[in-house]
Amino acid sequence: MEASTPLDRLGEIVIKNLRDSPIEAAELLMANRAKVDESSQLSLIQDQLAQLGESQRELIRQLLDYTSTIAIHDFISELQHANDEGVEVVIDDVNVIEESDDVQNQLLDEDGWIERFSRYNTID
Repeated sequence: MEASTPLDRLGEIVIKNLRDSPIEAAELLMANRAKVDESSQLSLIQDQLAQLGESQRELIRQLLDYTSTIAIHDFISELQHANDEGVEVVIDDVNVIEESDDVQNQLLDEDGWIERFSRYNTID
């Protein structure tokens, strides 16, 4: 789904870059398909992740889902506090933090940002 308002544009940016991108990177590593320098520490991590069983990979997926959601929630909360101190997030000439009374609830509502913009399901 494409963002239709400045607030949704913020949500799309946040979800694609702070949630989906790290999850996708982890998925590539677990599938042993990430392009990494063979002599790097990341290559060793990729080799170890590729050896995990499916239940262990699923646990990692759930952990990434949970921790990324908390991180995004905290980031949005801090943007709201910073807005009170003069820090603005402006998209298309709209201060998107002031546009919504409770921006962080945009994240998890049943029609929230994760549901609309993420390529990955969330845990319940």
